[in-house]
Amino acid sequence: SGSLTPVVNDGTVTINVCGPSDPIVSIVPTPTTVCVGDDFDVYIEVNPNGNTLQMAQVDLAFDSSLVGMTVADGGMFGMFDAGTQSGNTVTDITGVDAGVSITGNLAVLHMHANSAGTFTLDLSDVSIGDASGSLTPVVNDGTVTINVRDRDPRPDITAPTHGTTIDGTVTVSANDLSGEGDIEYCRFEYAGTPSGPSGVICNDTNEADGWSCDWDTTTVPDEQNYIIRATMGDTAGHTGTDQITVYVHNPCACDFCLELNEGLNFVSVPKTLIDSPRNAVDVFNLSLIDGEFCLYYDASECPGHRWKSNYDVNVLQCQGYWVNKSKAETICLNFNPAASPREQELYEGWNMIGHIDVTGMPIYDGTDADFGSITGLENPDDVKLYMSLCGWNGGFECYPTGSLTHVYPGDAYWILMKQDATMYGQP
Repeated sequence: SGSLTPVVNDGTVTINVCGPSDPIVSIVPTPTTVCVGDDFDVYIEVNPNGNTLQMAQVDLAFDSSLVGMTVADGGMFGMFDAGTQSGNTVTDITGVDAGVSITGNLAVLHMHANSAGTFTLDLSDVSIGDASGSLTPVVNDGTVTINVRDRDPRPDITAPTHGTTIDGTVTVSANDLSGEGDIEYCRFEYAGTPSGPSGVICNDTNEADGWSCDWDTTTVPDEQNYIIRATMGDTAGHTGTDQITVYVHNPCACDFCLELNEGLNFVSVPKTLIDSPRNAVDVFNLSLIDGEFCLYYDASECPGHRWKSNYDVNVLQCQGYWVNKSKAETICLNFNPAASPREQELYEGWNMIGHIDVTGMPIYDGTDADFGSITGLENPDDVKLYMSLCGWNGGFECYPTGSLTHVYPGDAYWILMKQDATMYGQP
């Protein structure tokens, strides 16, 4: 049909000049959470947001009952004034510069948290300017929350006193110095030092009568140092410890207390026991199933038959014994006051003997009161009937060639006889 006539609609484009956005003044970081007693910093941050700033000035409100605060230069502006602080406000915190276009801190707020609570860091009367005059800033306040610190327990052992000597049943007690009141338990433990047994005295979970319990010290080996340790745990799962050292000395309730250490002991009984003779398993409370044993060397027997053990050994004055224990133990010995002094036949060569009194004495001092004279192991002219006497203290110590000079109650000795002789005990 040929050409058609179209309808034509033109269009328009408007091009505006876009300027920078409004600058932003903020408290950072926010929110801030700290604990009572903390020192912390919060910042007044200025974001030029495309502008070139020449000044910034703010007032700040805070809670002086919760924090102490000092205002310091944030380093963004060439000149800085920390303003005037009065009560809960700081007025006219000011920065001035020829031109700042990079985000930075107008001020650093150094704070110390004094009490628990939450408050607002409120920015007001905020003025921002560039070369053309004042700008309208976006203002972001901040919040600070101060919590009560969840401190670890701080147990303080109040009894017994560090360094003291204790005996019998003693009260062990402790207080918590953290001040939080959230302790769930206090566990008291002991440990021999530098070595020895250890264990739990008690685990106290009732604070109503104080953190304490009783310790029967007669259940542990006597005459040694012990560490007492208190461990407290709180509801947050935190723990704290305190410890002291005490010396346990329980007066012996028997005629004689024989201290047996864990492992090998070389021992004797100073006098004749009640109901003697008694076998070694009974006297030394041996648990054969735990590997405990007693050995005695009987020099009167033929070679090959001289070593006797356990039920075959009667424990008598003048004799010595090897005793092996799986754990330390105190053996209570009571003597028969009506018993006559024993006589023990010794034979040329090595014999095992024991001390014959409840007090120590010199092996030889030239008097009639030394061990050799009392036991008859020296003749009237002070001539010794033996060549050597050796005790055990984790290793052998001998007389006269070594460091051994005295014999002591409860100890045993190897003696090397020059000839057969009779050894005499004491009543």
